[in-house]
Amino acid sequence: MHNQKIKAALIAAAVCLGACDAGIGKSALSGVESTQTSLQTLVSERVAAAEFSGVILVADQNEIIFEEAYNSSSLEDAFSVDTNSQFAIASITKSFTAILVLQLVEKGSLSLDDPLSAYLPSFHASYADHVTLRHLLQNRSGLPHYTEIPGWFDPEFKKTLMPEAMLSAIASMSPRFEPGSDYLYSNANSYLLGLVIEATTGASYDTVLSEQILGPSGLKQTGQIYDDDVVAVLVRNALRGEDGTYTHVPVVNPQVFRATASMSTTARDLFRWHKALQTDILLSSESKAIMFDPIMPMAWTVGAVPLNSGETLSLQTYNGEMIGYTSMITRFPDHRGTVIILNNNDAGYDLLANLTLEIAAELYGP
Repeated sequence: MHNQKIKAALIAAAVCLGACDAGIGKSALSGVESTQTSLQTLVSERVAAAEFSGVILVADQNEIIFEEAYNSSSLEDAFSVDTNSQFAIASITKSFTAILVLQLVEKGSLSLDDPLSAYLPSFHASYADHVTLRHLLQNRSGLPHYTEIPGWFDPEFKKTLMPEAMLSAIASMSPRFEPGSDYLYSNANSYLLGLVIEATTGASYDTVLSEQILGPSGLKQTGQIYDDDVVAVLVRNALRGEDGTYTHVPVVNPQVFRATASMSTTARDLFRWHKALQTDILLSSESKAIMFDPIMPMAWTVGAVPLNSGETLSLQTYNGEMIGYTSMITRFPDHRGTVIILNNNDAGYDLLANLTLEIAAELYGP
């Protein structure tokens, strides 16, 4: 998740939202057909230039105003997508994990300022008494990214990495700074939170996720990339080589991404999740204020960009990347709007972020 990069993009967006297509006044529901036409033109140009393959969904005032699937001519039919396609969403999984933790806090089963050792007593790491759940949720534990585990990028090593060895490797890590004193993005944080969820509930992460988020939100096409039923319908990912050709590269041992980058879903299901977050179905207003804190959010980036009108556009966003799969959801809470982009041919963070901000300019710019 490019937390720092997207903050820089938000600053750049101030220029775009104030200047891009200044002649197109925008309130999506005041001219739906005009907005749809503008979006169609904008998006078609961008995806064609980028050879983009995937699905883009745009909603305003909780109504879908744009939803299209795009297939790149550079890809074989085996990589084709439609608006119902399921994509791996990688690190957006972390946002679901954060909700599960906050739900348990609401129930009194967890406390954000308790240390890891309170819930994982057999986890014998030097930092277990000092790193709290809040630190993990805010990526302020100091733990390095678990891609730094020796051998991580060797497929043969990763293929045989069992949960016990994974946990042992994370336990052997040393925080890079005093927990809570700085920020460092790390998958190890959410991996440990997944274990806390399981230890506290006595159920698997998958079961808790299904019962507490997927079911209540009506997400029927969302699952885990290590589930055989999901693998059977998951769109194929494609990595672009230096020669411009695309190759399918399977995800090795997806179990190691549990609770941190293991989910798959559709654009429509993410839209349903976006709507559920506007209610108390998943979290109370108090918990959402903690999760979407503008200074220290949990598994989201929160910001605001100025408009020419003098007003600001608030947004909440998160993204994911995994060997060809790139994804992004951006919410505009003041407008009950969202832009969701799911991709399966290595489009990259910059394209998704820039396109999201251009779409926002079409919707809410002056």
